[in-house]
Amino acid sequence: MTKLNRQILEMMQNSKGHMTAEEAFLLAKRKNIDVSLASMYRILNRLTEDGLLTKVSMDGQPDVFDKTVREHGHLVCDVCGEIVDFEIGNIKEIINEEVNEDIKTIDLKLHYVCAKCRKKGV
Repeated sequence: MTKLNRQILEMMQNSKGHMTAEEAFLLAKRKNIDVSLASMYRILNRLTEDGLLTKVSMDGQPDVFDKTVREHGHLVCDVCGEIVDFEIGNIKEIINEEVNEDIKTIDLKLHYVCAKCRKKGV
């Protein structure tokens, strides 16, 4: 792994929440990591391919990158876009038994309105 890739991975692992490539690029700049936006996209995608990050894709929104690589689900606020991880337990085994197939991965996103948005009356 290159020094730059390692720096980006460490930055992502020490970050809070989920970030788009552009948000990661801006954070890298604040941390004096010399990377272009195009390189940031390439590095984040490579780290995802290598299983070191997870990419979360949503219709009509930029992909976000998640430092949590174990299988888990995402709560997505339909108002503010906040994404929160949640544990999915043995759901893959349950689905495997139900459909009688060997499910390889699960991409589970549940849409809701978060407490902050509900409090605002949205």
